[in-house]
Amino acid sequence: CYVDCAFIPLLLCILHPRIFYGLFNRILRKLRKSEVHKQLPASTLVGLLLWNVLGLFFQGWAIWLLTHQPLGLKPQHWWVVTGAYCLAWMAGFIAVWAQAGLGVREPVFVLAAWVALPFTVRQTLKNPKVLLDFLSILLRLWATVGELMLAVAAYFLDYRGAIGSPLAPGRLPAADADPP
Repeated sequence: CYVDCAFIPLLLCILHPRIFYGLFNRILRKLRKSEVHKQLPASTLVGLLLWNVLGLFFQGWAIWLLTHQPLGLKPQHWWVVTGAYCLAWMAGFIAVWAQAGLGVREPVFVLAAWVALPFTVRQTLKNPKVLLDFLSILLRLWATVGELMLAVAAYFLDYRGAIGSPLAPGRLPAADADPP
């Protein structure tokens, strides 16, 4: 935990727009992609970071609610599944060769949860590897269903934009249209 806290200043330093976009554009140049020219201010980058941390915090609690019974975790061990899930989620993003991190997130979750589970909990489980494998697949389904629910909600909230209607909010008029 203290090691993680020591990386907070480094993360905040990397979020400075000059450093963040410099690194990002260097990676894009190596990948032969176009650079980012319109940059977000530091306050927006930090706000997005905090928003994601808050989201992962609540998602971690939801995952703990889902997994605490079969794993026999106490409420003070919520960080075990939250940390394992966050690590697996990030590994899935880093694995650009795997669609949605499929086949990457699951073994990372199993390994991270196995390492992070308290020894007393591991001893009480009958078949912990199979249980963790099952939970990793269950968490994949959980995330997929959540994303589908969000997509359906977005579709219904902006159905005119989803069907390509020119009357959709935020739609720019066609370039060849006559001005009024």
